[in-house]
Amino acid sequence: MEIPTGGFLRQWRKNLQLTQSELAELCGLTQSVIAKVETGVVDPRASTLRKILRALKREESPERNHTVGDIMVKEITTLVQSDTVQASIDKMVRGGISHLPVMNADGSVVGLVSESSLLSQLGARQTRVDEVMRVDFTLIDVDESIDFNGIGGFSGGNNSNATYDWNFDDGTTLSGENVQHSFTTAGLYDVTLIITDYNDCTSNVAEVQVIVGATTPGNPYVSAGDDFSIVCDTSTQLSAEFLEIGETNTY
Repeated sequence: MEIPTGGFLRQWRKNLQLTQSELAELCGLTQSVIAKVETGVVDPRASTLRKILRALKREESPERNHTVGDIMVKEITTLVQSDTVQASIDKMVRGGISHLPVMNADGSVVGLVSESSLLSQLGARQTRVDEVMRVDFTLIDVDESIDFNGIGGFSGGNNSNATYDWNFDDGTTLSGENVQHSFTTAGLYDVTLIITDYNDCTSNVAEVQVIVGATTPGNPYVSAGDDFSIVCDTSTQLSAEFLEIGETNTY
């Protein structure tokens, strides 16, 4: 698939009569990010580009029932613990990927690497990826409710009238110091939090990666529905397929 240029996205937005601020609100980004992408000042991450394309498609065809098939990832790229930083960078560049899961010998996700974590290791390209990977990610099942707790440090300890704004990367935003959320489809989600204090000063963006799907790759998330009986004269064969982490097909 050809990657759209910033100029193409800008013209698409204008054809839909959207301002940069309106598009930013639709896709959960800031107006400055939209401006930088459109002018080519930054090379956007794959996740950022997906958010922009998803919002533009929704606005272009609001009557269409969009499905997870419009945005799902069909082929998941992974790393093993013995891979090097350089090998990880090569995979990200080839696939236009901003995050990669790290698997152990049993096929379980044990860590994550991101663009930022790898860029900080450019002087140690032969370092093993398990020495630099993030382990502060959350691995949950579809529809599993999880608690998100916001913690901020305030000047003078004054946290009165502070606001906590959460973006769950699935079209949902919530406000509150402590909130609950569940994800209805499998995938990789960047959950972000911005805290604004009484003086209208905002924090840096806090981010956590959430992997939603099977608890470990290869283990299915199954909802078979109600029990039913099959009456037949000959044998009956039932089959099922598993749901890969990051895919959103259902069977």
